[in-house]
Amino acid sequence: RLYITNRMIGEILRSLSHELVHLWQRENGTLTGNEDASPHYAQNNTNLRNRELEAFMYGGILFRDWQDENRYGKLDKDPFLPPPFK
Repeated sequence: RLYITNRMIGEILRSLSHELVHLWQRENGTLTGNEDASPHYAQNNTNLRNRELEAFMYGGILFRDWQDENRYGKLDKDPFLPPPFK
């Protein structure tokens, strides 16, 4: 779910980029959708913690790259992402 009520467009787009990373994780098999989603799952489950770290880091930097490209133009080379968390 993506909540948009009473949120600025930048916050919505950053959340969307975070959720798109979760979609990428599902497509690559690191997030199945069958994980325990009980309270504090991101603090109690190492795999889910790592998936959240990826989503925050990758989603945030990809959004930043997109913003910079729109503000300043295309880069000479493609930006890079760090390797996935284990």
